[in-house]
Amino acid sequence: MRAKMISLNFLTVLTLVGCGGSDSVISDNAPPTLLGFRDELVLPQGTQYTFLANDPSQPISFTLLDNPQNLLFDNGTITIPPDSAGSAYHINLRVADSRGNHVDKNVTIYSTLPPDPNIPLTFSLEDSANRYAWEDAVKMCQEKGTGWSLPTIWQLHQNSQKVYDLVKGIDSDLNSQNGNQGFISAVWSINPADELNAGLRAKAWSYNPNVIGEIEDPIKGENQENYFVVCVEKTP
Repeated sequence: MRAKMISLNFLTVLTLVGCGGSDSVISDNAPPTLLGFRDELVLPQGTQYTFLANDPSQPISFTLLDNPQNLLFDNGTITIPPDSAGSAYHINLRVADSRGNHVDKNVTIYSTLPPDPNIPLTFSLEDSANRYAWEDAVKMCQEKGTGWSLPTIWQLHQNSQKVYDLVKGIDSDLNSQNGNQGFISAVWSINPADELNAGLRAKAWSYNPNVIGEIEDPIKGENQENYFVVCVEKTP
């Protein structure tokens, strides 16, 4: 009789362990959840970026299904090559858990000059007679050659007067009725202005005679807006 009781208690313990621990992992059929994911990244040349994900079935693996030339990748960490400013990398990232559940994400990475006030910059206003969408502006600067790109928000912020001298008097929103402010000229940046504009995802930097250098407030449907294009490169 005692032997039967021990056997029953032993089975009871096994059942409790199964309910409390392994069942949730065994039933896991969902792909990992990426943390803070963006499908467009703006990274200074020579820097690293690490993708993050969460899943109960550890470990999580990161692989590139189409690894671009010269882009270093080590299980979730990307290293942007030096001297790659102006380059764009299109990658297909696969994130998988230990059970084989996975999710694929397309990511575009834009390489820019590092935020360094000691790097002299040359700005060039492109085709002042016309305005362009953001995607077209990116391509225009890349087509100027190696090293050219749309400016970052930081670069515009650090060189407000220099860029304003290029665009002053150009009415980029085609609205001549801007009150005492006069013409307001807006130029595209390569990256959003989260850190400078209370979380807004605006990508344009505007200039007027009274306030030089402010985020366009805000751009609604920014990919449908058209603005003038200013490109930047490191001064030779």
